[in-house]
Amino acid sequence: MIEQSLKLGFRATNNDAEYEALIHGIKLLKEMGAERVLVQSDSQLIVQQAKGDFEAKELKMARYLSEVKKLIATLDYFQISQIPRETNMHADALAGLGSSSPLHITRTIPFDFIPEPSISA
Repeated sequence: MIEQSLKLGFRATNNDAEYEALIHGIKLLKEMGAERVLVQSDSQLIVQQAKGDFEAKELKMARYLSEVKKLIATLDYFQISQIPRETNMHADALAGLGSSSPLHITRTIPFDFIPEPSISA
């Protein structure tokens, strides 16, 4: 399991932030040499879109989904599943850490800053 907190340097909806976290997480795991990835998320929209069960109707979500699919295609195995929000409190705490902390604070949990969206405008 990888724990990481992210701070976005741009305005983002909850779904934007969920996609950014997914994209960043897959990229991080690829950099570490992972070829098999299992993701658990409490975001029904992101999980169902990534699995192909939901269509990405909004252009921005379609761009995010396209980026995720490109990354998934580089893996030997990828599985994403939805977990109940109430069992995902640890991830919510990491999200809160990223959204409320200044960038210069040192911590033991890896913390990254994403200055721009992973998708083009």
